Amino acid sequence: MRRAYQAANRGRYAEANRSVTPAMLKSLADSRVQFQQAVAEVRKQLIHVRSGKTRAQLVKLLAQARCLADRNLCWKSTTRNRSLDTVTVTRTVRRGNKAKVYMTLRLKNGKAARDSEHLVRTKGRWLIG
Repeated sequence: MRRAYQAANRGRYAEANRSVTPAMLKSLADSRVQFQQAVAEVRKQLIHVRSGKTRAQLVKLLAQARCLADRNLCWKSTTRNRSLDTVTVTRTVRRGNKAKVYMTLRLKNGKAARDSEHLVRTKGRWLIG
């Protein structure tokens, strides 16, 4: 899991994704597609909005929401926009083929953040999911 965070922090998202369960990757991809479809529908409906102010607000909202369609958004968020310095596992709780890993993320600016991940043992490997 630490390697996945480090790979994502270097911008190697495909490498990081190899540490994520296929089900989680599919769920994220499906959500991205649904989001893009919703954005496209809102764009189509903009012509029916009579109020210029409301239309302008919707256009602004759509522009701000563009980043949500980024397929690497979760990794960018997790690595605090690739600003991780170190990842330290502080605790691991295992129950059968599932685990929860607690960690401290030390950022390049000197600050620390706490995070956790659920892991699932799949084909002999611990994967994020």
